Formats: sequence, structure tokens, C-alpha cells
Amino acid sequence: MRRPKILVFPGTLNAGSPNARLAGAIVKALTRFDCEITRISPRDYELPLFDADPQDAPALPRQAAQLA
Repeated sequence: MRRPKILVFPGTLNAGSPNARLAGAIVKALTRFDCEITRISPRDYELPLFDADPQDAPALPRQAAQLA
């Protein structure tokens, strides 16, 4: 059986935020298990804001495709 891959991605740029601290705690807790953990930050990718209106949304930005 393959090791699960888990992505931890806090939805904030603020390093001291509760979301960022929770992401760190999750990564620490997951190290006890046999899984591949990747933690990234929104600072790693210059992503645009989400647009729920498909007719107004531009093509998939290069940064979003890179993250995918």
C-alpha cells in the first residue's frame, strides 16, 4: 500500500495567525504516521482571488496551474 500524500495549506499570509499555527500543529501530529506531508504557504504562489462567476473568470492563471 502506498503512503498517503497530505498537503497542509493554511489560508493566510500571517505567520502568527491561528490558521498558520494550526497547520504547524497538524504537520507535527502527522509525523507520527507513515505519510508524505507537504506544507506550502500562500506566499509560495501568487494566486488570484476566487471568482465564482464562470463567465467573468479569466483562464486558469499560470500560478494556479503550477499549484495544481
